[in-house]
Amino acid sequence: MICSKCGRVAAGYIIEVRNGQSFIWCQQCYSFLNTCNACKKAQRCSFSEDKNSPDYVMRQFQQGPQFIQMQVKNPDKEDIYCTKCECWNKEEKYCMREWGLCLNYEEVK
Repeated sequence: MICSKCGRVAAGYIIEVRNGQSFIWCQQCYSFLNTCNACKKAQRCSFSEDKNSPDYVMRQFQQGPQFIQMQVKNPDKEDIYCTKCECWNKEEKYCMREWGLCLNYEEVK
C-alpha cells in the first residue's frame, strides 16, 4: 500500500474513510495528522519566539491563610500575542496548541 500523504510504501498502514473517500496512511504520516504541524492556521508561535520578555512569571495566590507561589504564563505577553492568534480559545482563555484540542483545525493539503 502507498501512503496518501508522503507516497512511500506503507508496511504498517492505516486506512481512513472520510466523506466516502479512502485514504491510506503510513504510521509516521498518521501520527502527524490532527496536530498543529498539519494545520493551515498554525504559524510560528510569536509568544515563544519573542525573547524580550520572559514566557513565565512568578505569581502569588492566597488560598485560605496560606500564600502559594506559582509560575504562570506571562499575562502581558499573552495579551500581546495570544489573544489575536487563531489557536487561542477566546471563551476559556487558553492556547489550544498546548492541549492539542483545536476547534479551528484545517488540514494542510
